[in-house]
Amino acid sequence: MSFVGIRKVAAATLAFAAISALSPTSPASAQTARATMSTAATGGTAGLTDLALRYRALENRLVSQGGLRADRNARGVGWDQTHLARNFVSIAMFSEYGRGLSGSPTRGVLRRWTQPVGISVSFGGSVSQAQRTSDMNKIGSYARQLSQATGHPVGLTGGNANVHVLVVSDAERKGLRPLLNRIAPDLGRSARNALISAPPNILCMVVAQPHRDATRGYARAVVLIRAEHPPRMRTSCIEEELAQAMGCLLYTSDAADEDC
Repeated sequence: MSFVGIRKVAAATLAFAAISALSPTSPASAQTARATMSTAATGGTAGLTDLALRYRALENRLVSQGGLRADRNARGVGWDQTHLARNFVSIAMFSEYGRGLSGSPTRGVLRRWTQPVGISVSFGGSVSQAQRTSDMNKIGSYARQLSQATGHPVGLTGGNANVHVLVVSDAERKGLRPLLNRIAPDLGRSARNALISAPPNILCMVVAQPHRDATRGYARAVVLIRAEHPPRMRTSCIEEELAQAMGCLLYTSDAADEDC
């Protein structure tokens, strides 16, 4: 998604009420990642790519403007039942992308996950072991929040995943085609190209694929997280895209707040 303001996770979770509750599954195990070196998560700027520096500058600007807040009970948010009902309709009943991922919102179909949501995480070679551990912890923690909020099984898994999170650098993203062929062989050409060809202003994105049988809801989703992101933007992208993968088809600025 292009940056219009980081989605407020509390608003995104409105669509989760559409998810049917299933009995809990056995605890999932986190996918083990290979150790590599990266400078993208360090405090200084030495060794950072131009894109990483660009994203760090964007994060600093947003924070200086009061955005990307990490406080979960922030004052002045002003949410009430009317906001919740209006935003649910806007988010859950419209698609952010039209036919061919045109970027034009269209009326969508309310879909849900009818099977447990198993999340796998794949890292590009540019992501350090320390960053992988941090990302896995954040993804696992947020998956538990989603499961608690929806009553639906959501968690990390080492196999049989239907939500694939890809944490890759810009250069690595361009070579994703073989991996996409393996994890999502039925993914449409437009969706595949959107992931592989995402320009820098697309900070992160998710592509969800419905079952051929509409009554079965979603079959799988692929989430793209840029490895160049600094900490707050990284966390925001993880949370907003996993939230949207649960069935929030549309991002709307009316339902947005620049909180994580």
